[in-house]
Amino acid sequence: MSASAVVGAGWHDICVRWDISTPQAVVARLDGLPGQGNMSQPGKKLFAERDRFGKWQHLLGPRNVLLAYVVDVKRSERIRRLELQAHLGDEGEDDLCRPSEFAERWSRAVAFMAMVGVLPPEEPVYVRVDPAVDVIYPEPQEGREVLEALRYARWPYGWYAEFQGPPPYTTVAIKHKTRIVGRVYCRNTKLRNGQPRWGTLRFEREQRFAWRDKRPLRTSN
Repeated sequence: MSASAVVGAGWHDICVRWDISTPQAVVARLDGLPGQGNMSQPGKKLFAERDRFGKWQHLLGPRNVLLAYVVDVKRSERIRRLELQAHLGDEGEDDLCRPSEFAERWSRAVAFMAMVGVLPPEEPVYVRVDPAVDVIYPEPQEGREVLEALRYARWPYGWYAEFQGPPPYTTVAIKHKTRIVGRVYCRNTKLRNGQPRWGTLRFEREQRFAWRDKRPLRTSN
């Protein structure tokens, strides 16, 4: 049996939210920007538009998704949240943001938000993180066997696993009820890089946190 090896580790995506319920300049700025939806009534607004080829063009670039949520909880109370799903890694095969790089890359992301005029004055809290590890298998059949083992494993907490996509299967999703809590998939297949199927697997956790937990985003010890 050949030896597998970890070739990458870090964050794939991170989701943070700001409370923008109080009147402030950034709310008017966001409301006036083009996008899908509006902030004058309950619902969501996606800050993106389709170009003439039908491809989404996001306000903060192709690797970041900015959303606003508006909810009326009482007749006189309106809650607004601004959410950023940020992909802080590089483009290409090695696209994970290493822990040692996080502070600098996050600082660049918020600096760009400030330049665009959509950075709230409040501190954000994180509501989802997707840590991931990439493992290479010199014998791709071993990667396939790992996927099968995860698919048929007995998971705790009421979790279960299922194959996704058509055969030959290259993705296993781990779920709780209908929500994905993690996934393992073949990076080579996703990237279509010409490398063997099952030769590199990404093990990714999708961990969500409640807004009420108020988990502040810290970039230093």
